[in-house]
Amino acid sequence: MDSHLQDLADETIRYAMNCGAQYCDVRAELQERKSALIENGETEYVRTNKDEGIGIRLVKEGVWSFCSITNPKSIEQIKEIVNDALRNSIHYAENKKNKIKLYPNSINKTKIDYPVLKKPELEELMKIGFECDKIISNTPRIIRSVVNPWYTINSKYFVNSEGSEIIQNFTDVVIDMIATAHESGLTQSINITEGGRGGMEQITNNNMIQQSAEEIALKASQLIDAKPAKEEKTTVVMNPDFVSLLTHEILGHPSEADRVL
Repeated sequence: MDSHLQDLADETIRYAMNCGAQYCDVRAELQERKSALIENGETEYVRTNKDEGIGIRLVKEGVWSFCSITNPKSIEQIKEIVNDALRNSIHYAENKKNKIKLYPNSINKTKIDYPVLKKPELEELMKIGFECDKIISNTPRIIRSVVNPWYTINSKYFVNSEGSEIIQNFTDVVIDMIATAHESGLTQSINITEGGRGGMEQITNNNMIQQSAEEIALKASQLIDAKPAKEEKTTVVMNPDFVSLLTHEILGHPSEADRVL
């Protein structure tokens, strides 16, 4: 974690509490992303992005409020948004009957470094990406292959007014692939994401990525021959795993507000 960003997070807590907040927590995040896009054997782009930001939650007069800032340069910028958040809490407290009462939590001070067995390099990821692109493109009926190798190096810092300080450092290495087949006016696409948390070992172990490229290309090609489903009103029986996923995406994420946190 960048020391400047961490210092801003700590100072934000002190400022919010000095302004009368009952509770405050800050999530600071720094992310560096390197990515490439390969389409039909050609490199469309190679990019490097670095972003950082701070998300702030606070309670004043029994009401939650939230604010955030991207690429903060000074504590003065953060004070402005904290002041707005405090005013929001005061405003909504006027008509709120049930005030927030937080359960006391124990102080947690820890640092978590997720293991990376092999440091990711974009050049190596692109080499694998071109191998997968070739596998997809050489499959009959395939007219378009898209392979997007990328990795992010992330550092997160959580601090709150109760005294907790948690640092997480982790790396994600991923290759996204899309195979599109076309014949006789019909088009079908299959996509897959391979990789996960860790280093290059998430991609290179057991040649699974090449097998996945072959599988999605074959499925897209075979779907050209699939008969269309009959259109009618009927009872739908869904796999419980799919229902769980649907509920998680539609209800879970909005209720957690994790898109803004």
